[in-house]
Amino acid sequence: MSLLAINGGPKAVTVHPAENWKAPVEAVKQQVCKLIYDGIWFQCGPGDEVLHPAYTWICSIAPAVHMGARPVFCEVDPETLLIDPSDLEKRIQYRAKIFEALGNIKGITPVKSYPKAKPAGFYGGMHMLYQPEELDGLPVEKLLETLKAEGVDMSHRGYGLTHRLKLFADGFDIYGKGNGPLTGDYPGYPEGSLPVTEEVHNRILGMPTYIEETPGDSDAVVQAMEKVTENYKELL
Repeated sequence: MSLLAINGGPKAVTVHPAENWKAPVEAVKQQVCKLIYDGIWFQCGPGDEVLHPAYTWICSIAPAVHMGARPVFCEVDPETLLIDPSDLEKRIQYRAKIFEALGNIKGITPVKSYPKAKPAGFYGGMHMLYQPEELDGLPVEKLLETLKAEGVDMSHRGYGLTHRLKLFADGFDIYGKGNGPLTGDYPGYPEGSLPVTEEVHNRILGMPTYIEETPGDSDAVVQAMEKVTENYKELL
């Protein structure tokens, strides 16, 4: 066996240390930019919380903090060093509790999850659908006003529809040469071009979700929603 380098033997690795970092540094730089873009796109900001493994490079959580969101750190799996799914699940249990309760509240239905998936409520908050016909056509604006008066921070529509952003709705000469993918015969997406999605979008309700819940918060939210929907005729 060769003599250890620390004792005067030859080095086993002769690549200059700087060479080891060229590719990863570029990759990380691009990934941080993507995290920033994702945060902007999903309107991440004050009132949001972002689950994160406790063992990671700070740049992966910094974008959310800069946008005003609060980091909530989770345990890592000692075998993979990635976020521990079981610890993450414990931190979103109260969301599942609210989603389950929504199924019994008149006029509001939870957004369904695919099999094996669990509702988490990240990016734009906890989503649900308003069914105005169940409340005799009560305007969504009045419903939101009443819920907010009860202390429920409910919003309407969440984030906007992608196809109705001006870039995609009207087209844009990205390259400035008239030959980009959104110019020429690009049809655009005028209002009404995706009627099902646009109708559903008008009935989307959402509220912020908090990972570290104060005991009793989810019960209070459910009780407030039941109170409003049970007494909706007072609002007509």
